[in-house]
Amino acid sequence: MQEQISISENEAFDPSYDDLSKDFERLRDLIAALHREGRLYREWDRSRDCFEPAAIALEDAYFALGLYDEIEAHYTHTVHQWDPNKNDLIHDVLERLLRDGQGQRVIRICRYYLALEKPSFWFLIDERKRGFRKSPNWSVSEKQQQKSFEKMINGIAHRKAEVLAMMDEVHDFFLRSGATSAQLGRLAADRAEIEQEQRRRRKGKPDPRVMDIDLFWEIIGTPGESGALEQIEAATDRLASFKARAIKAFDELFHDLDARAYRDDVWSLAVLLRGGCSDDDFEGFRCWLILQGRDVFEAVLKDPDAFDVTLFGEDTSPCDALRDIPSLAYEMRTGKALNRKKRPPLRLTGTDWREEDVPDRLPRVVAALGD
Repeated sequence: MQEQISISENEAFDPSYDDLSKDFERLRDLIAALHREGRLYREWDRSRDCFEPAAIALEDAYFALGLYDEIEAHYTHTVHQWDPNKNDLIHDVLERLLRDGQGQRVIRICRYYLALEKPSFWFLIDERKRGFRKSPNWSVSEKQQQKSFEKMINGIAHRKAEVLAMMDEVHDFFLRSGATSAQLGRLAADRAEIEQEQRRRRKGKPDPRVMDIDLFWEIIGTPGESGALEQIEAATDRLASFKARAIKAFDELFHDLDARAYRDDVWSLAVLLRGGCSDDDFEGFRCWLILQGRDVFEAVLKDPDAFDVTLFGEDTSPCDALRDIPSLAYEMRTGKALNRKKRPPLRLTGTDWREEDVPDRLPRVVAALGD
C-alpha cells in the first residue's frame, strides 16, 4: 500500500502517485476544504503554512518510490522560478535527481528553463532595435509610453546578468550530469550569443522554398518527449534557415491560424481542460494547439467536443513563446528586427457565453474528463 501524506494529527491525504502536478492540486484543494470546514482549527497555527510541509512530504514520497517520469513531467510542464536567492526549489530537485543518478533528466529540465528564459531576453533586444513606437491601443499618454519603454530598455543589463548567471549554473549541472560535448558546445554558443547580445547569423544559402501552409506545418513539427519549449526552439532554428520573405510569410500564416482559433467554442474547450482560462491563458492555449500539429489543430476547429483529452497534459502558458519565433528567426537570418504589418484586433467569433454554461456546450469533453 502506498503511503498517505499526513496533513495533521487526524487528517491525511491519499495521493494517486501517477501525476505529481495533479496530486499537488488535490492536496491544496483538500487542505482548503478542511480549513473551511473547521477541521484544522485546533491543530493548525494560522501563522504557519499548512500546505508546504505536506507538499514536501508528497514530493519526498515520489522520490522514494522512484517515480522519476512523474517528477520530470511536473518540473517541465509547470513554471517555477529559477533564482537561488528567492526560491531554491528547482535547485533542490535537480540535486536530488543527480544523487539518484538521473543526470539526463537534469539536463532536460535545465534545457526547459533555458528555453523559457532566453526568449524574454531576445524580446528586449528586439524591442531596443525597433525603437519606441506609440501604441494606439494603450490608454496612457505618449510621454508615459516613452517612459515605460525606456525603463524596459534600461533593464536589459540586469536581465542579461540574470540569464548569464543561470547559464553558468546550468553549465555546472551539465558537467555533473555527464552532458556530451555537443550539449556543452550548444550551451556555450548560446551563452556567447547572450553575452554579445547578438544572435548567430545563419551561414550558407537559405532554403529557397516558398512558404505555404504545408511548409508552415512542417516547420512547426509535432510534440516530442522534450516538451513544447524545445519544440519551439527547434522550429525557430528551422525557420531561420529560410529567406527573409519566407519568414515574414510564416508570420502571416501564424496570425491567420491564431485568428481562426479565436472562437468561443475553442475557448470553452480551454476552460474545461485548464479548469478556467483568462484572455492571456487563451493566447497560450491557441499556441499550444498549433504546436500539436495540423491534424489536431484542424480536428479541434472542426469539432471541439470531439477533442481527445488525453493529449492535454501541461501548462500552456510557456507555449506563448511560439509567437516570438518569426522575429527571432528573422534576426538570425538578417541581423535586423522584423517589422510586422499592423493588424486589426482579433474579434471573437461565435455566440456569447458564460463560464458556468461551458459544461453544457461540450458534454463529451466533460464526460471524458470525468467531471
